[in-house]
Amino acid sequence: MLHPTAPKARLYLRLFLLLLAGTALVNGLNGAAALTGVRHALPANPSSHMHGILMVIGFLGTAIGLERAVAARKPWTYAAPALTGAGSLLALLLPVFARWEESLIPLSVVGVLWTAGMTVLTLTYGFFLTRQSSLPTMLEALGALLGLAGTVFWTAAQMGLPASFYQLKALHLLLILFLVLTIVGERFELAHLNQDFQKRLPLATLLAASLAIAACFTFFTPRAGVFVGVILVALSLLLIRDDIARHTLKNRGLPRFCAAAMLAGYFWMLVAGFVWAIAGFQPLGTLYELPIHALTLGFAISMVFAHAPIIIPAVIHKNFPYSKVLWVPLIALHFGLLVRFWLSFTLDLPGLHQLGSAGNIVTIFVFVGLVLLSINFPRAVKNA
Repeated sequence: MLHPTAPKARLYLRLFLLLLAGTALVNGLNGAAALTGVRHALPANPSSHMHGILMVIGFLGTAIGLERAVAARKPWTYAAPALTGAGSLLALLLPVFARWEESLIPLSVVGVLWTAGMTVLTLTYGFFLTRQSSLPTMLEALGALLGLAGTVFWTAAQMGLPASFYQLKALHLLLILFLVLTIVGERFELAHLNQDFQKRLPLATLLAASLAIAACFTFFTPRAGVFVGVILVALSLLLIRDDIARHTLKNRGLPRFCAAAMLAGYFWMLVAGFVWAIAGFQPLGTLYELPIHALTLGFAISMVFAHAPIIIPAVIHKNFPYSKVLWVPLIALHFGLLVRFWLSFTLDLPGLHQLGSAGNIVTIFVFVGLVLLSINFPRAVKNA
């Protein structure tokens, strides 16, 4: 049922932008399936080797930009999700343009659209800061700056900027920290009534600033990744200790589900921090893949699961009723990561790595399906 104060045109725009984010999700997961050897549904696509930036900027960046635009209530802020979403749609259509002998749509155009979108998102945070300065917003703005820097570097590389293999891998760190700082900032923003948690905000801000500096130095030496790891460990321990999720875990229903998803996300942030603190930033192998996916899947996607029942109704003005069925994809997501990075190596069975990867991909699609069913058929899902 439409919210009485929400103009239909604006609501349709939001739904369209969510659809664009969905194209990035599908394309990104298709690329992930191709790289892990899992049979994928879409045809071969140049974007198969850029599934990381598709997931971070195309999917999550568009979703974050839309949520911020709704909060800002300024028409120009919708340019952020529109531009990142347009870039994602263009990435999906690359095979079509590639058939033309003189294609005018190179991969760099996708990067330009993403860069423009991240620029508007950064300006949106600037607007929030001018309206009311706060440390949580500063955290989110710092994350957007890191995301913008990573997107600019990726786009420049597509345009021919000389960059080593290591540097191209290191830029993923900037993109992932965009998600980390955005989510951490939003946790403090949403928990403004928790005074004990708010007391840790200055320390969290200091850690975030140090994290950004260390990430920039990682471009020049893998050893800087040690500092990134140590700071991530400290930040995750702070969140585990003081986030209200520890207390709401004792409740029932939606509060317990959200708390479990958040605490599980903090656990994977801790894992990623430990890996980098011990080994530094490695561009290849398990020491690269484990912390990267611990943060993107274990942390970021788990936080998406936790906040979706709260954010989706605010964006599209439709109820998203809680159902116990939501626990299925949440548990499957983290179990798949354990299979992928623990059982496959401890049991020396490489096939389990592929199984865990496939499980993670299917799990995300299942959660999206449950979201769509919950919104359109709330009674059926709620009673499930």
